Amino acid sequence: KIVIPGILFILIIAGYATACWMEIGKHTDKLWLHRCNSVEKYEEMKERFPNIETDIILRENSTAGFFDVTHDEEVSFHLPIDSILAHLRENREGKIWLDIKNLNTSNCLETRERLTKILETYGICKEKVIIESNSSEALEPFTKIGYYTAYYVYLPHPSDLSQEKQDSCISLLQDVVDSKRVCALSFPFWWYAPIKSGLDRETDLLTWMHRTTEWEFFLLPWKRKVLDDDQVKVILIKSKGNFHR
Repeated sequence: KIVIPGILFILIIAGYATACWMEIGKHTDKLWLHRCNSVEKYEEMKERFPNIETDIILRENSTAGFFDVTHDEEVSFHLPIDSILAHLRENREGKIWLDIKNLNTSNCLETRERLTKILETYGICKEKVIIESNSSEALEPFTKIGYYTAYYVYLPHPSDLSQEKQDSCISLLQDVVDSKRVCALSFPFWWYAPIKSGLDRETDLLTWMHRTTEWEFFLLPWKRKVLDDDQVKVILIKSKGNFHR
């Protein structure tokens, strides 16, 4: 009597896991590769993830040039963004999300001009690029000439905030959206629920689950449901591979 329900339970779990596994690779328009900071990682992952997110630091004097591909300002791998763009050009459907770590109002105009020239060199149109920064003022010049821009929501974890402080954060984000300086908000997944319930604005949302692999994403229903949210345009997914930086 106990064996049959146990077998049924195992079959149900196995069937669910198999169905989730079969979803992998089927949503490349919305699931992008997080932290693709090397040419080797791009080449390794491009079949599964044609669209990528890359971190760059702006530098005046660097062997990597003005756009240095790295996540941390104190670390350089001497890799210019040109190297990744050259490979991205071969993938006609590929898009790139550029997280510019140190973009500000002092360097935004020069950055815009330099980036535009580099994209023209590699034949990559603005429509294939997302520009992200935690300064909406610095993003405004990009937005004005047709770039898709995302304001990086750099806030504490909601669980560390009182409801009053959460409301204050949402009010701040409403002001950012209302300013029209940016096209979207980008944020870690733990801000998804508060933003969806409190923002009350029709703006694009981008999020990331940098500790979640594609397999885990489909396996966990409360994460997978974000895929069906039309307001969410991009979800960054972890896949370290053999060349993670």
